[in-house]
Amino acid sequence: MFPLSYNTNGLRNMPLFKAIDEVSKAGYEGIELSFHSAHFHPFSASKSDLNEIKNALKQSSAKPICIAAGAADLLGNEPFEPSLISPDQNGREQRIKLICRALEIADILGVPVVNFASGMINEGVNPEEARRNLISGIRVCLDSAKGVILAIEPEPNMFIETSTQAIALINEIGCPNLKLNLDIGHVQCCEDNLLDSIAKALSYTRHIHIEDIKGKIHHHEIPGEGDIDFYSVFRALRDYGYHYYLSVELYHHMDVWEKALFQSHTHLLGIIKKIKEEKR
Repeated sequence: MFPLSYNTNGLRNMPLFKAIDEVSKAGYEGIELSFHSAHFHPFSASKSDLNEIKNALKQSSAKPICIAAGAADLLGNEPFEPSLISPDQNGREQRIKLICRALEIADILGVPVVNFASGMINEGVNPEEARRNLISGIRVCLDSAKGVILAIEPEPNMFIETSTQAIALINEIGCPNLKLNLDIGHVQCCEDNLLDSIAKALSYTRHIHIEDIKGKIHHHEIPGEGDIDFYSVFRALRDYGYHYYLSVELYHHMDVWEKALFQSHTHLLGIIKKIKEEKR
């Protein structure tokens, strides 16, 4: 039906090669690589570094399925800045350069998807100008995409916060390489009806992040420890024909990484198996 992946941003307290090994040992079929200085930074990773990562991934049973290019501190100390909507042109160009480098690395490693976020609406940012800058920046990045999919992820408190906003943007840009990175927890936080939003978004969706949420607070919880009805979510994914990876994203749980890694796999796989049996 849909295979499970784990995002390495939840394993930043260990070397990248150990993280790859742990994801594989836990039984995940995929792994999502997240840029971070603790693992590898897009601007400092050398050709030799990338070859070593590529070899490690080849030896792993977990297939590399996405690169997350939106860590908060990749370009400076201010979270997520500069972004594609920053008023400063030089700042926007830095973010474009980072996303283009992510696309280049994805091509080298054989990773099909790169995800990114729009950026925060900070003081001094005009919404109309922000939208123009966002569209312009995405188009520049798409020119570098080759065969890699660029997937925008709606984030709480960002300019593109909901799947509805992301879909409108995707339709306006009109490029087949631009898709949606749907985060189930973010939908739970920011949108009125989880299942309705999923149904409307799935035809645009190329990658899914998954975590649990308590009380619509944006804190990534281990699946089964929050309010999301994953049984209903997975039935909707099945009914609407989603067949790509579900990538568990638990960067809030690095201190209990082993519990987060294994408990998530057991809980989610149990629901998937139940739904498969129902279909038969």
